[in-house]
Amino acid sequence: KWDQTSDSWDNAALAEEWAALRKIRGLANKAIEAARQGKAIGSSLDAELDIYLPPDSRLGKLLKAHEDELRQVCITSRAEVHSSAGFSEAKDAFVQEDAISAFGADVGVRAVCRRSSLHKCPRCWNFHSDHADALCRRCSDVVAGVGVGVSAV
Repeated sequence: KWDQTSDSWDNAALAEEWAALRKIRGLANKAIEAARQGKAIGSSLDAELDIYLPPDSRLGKLLKAHEDELRQVCITSRAEVHSSAGFSEAKDAFVQEDAISAFGADVGVRAVCRRSSLHKCPRCWNFHSDHADALCRRCSDVVAGVGVGVSAV
């Protein structure tokens, strides 16, 4: 059958980590949708996301280890992980909180969504540019690598 895979691909630990990441993404999507309903953003790429949770929890350590990829998992322009002790209310933010069950423990998590303060890169559409109509650093490097003379501002 076409759907049979090698048993060596069965990785329970990795599956458990991805299950936890999907739960975080679910909570983040609730905050993003609240921001969309509040007309603060149009698409999820308009958003910046801050995740607050206990840093010493296994879930906190997982998110911190994958912080660079978290924005891609949540499809936002920025995502950062913070200690739950650093949370403070902001009037322009949309907050969702829940107890996320992961790795045999319930962890209190807050997902905070707000409109990005940066500008949209005209190439990748992520809000990474410091100036309007300017390429972000990543796109500038890519374009420079193919020999087109454009630089990030």
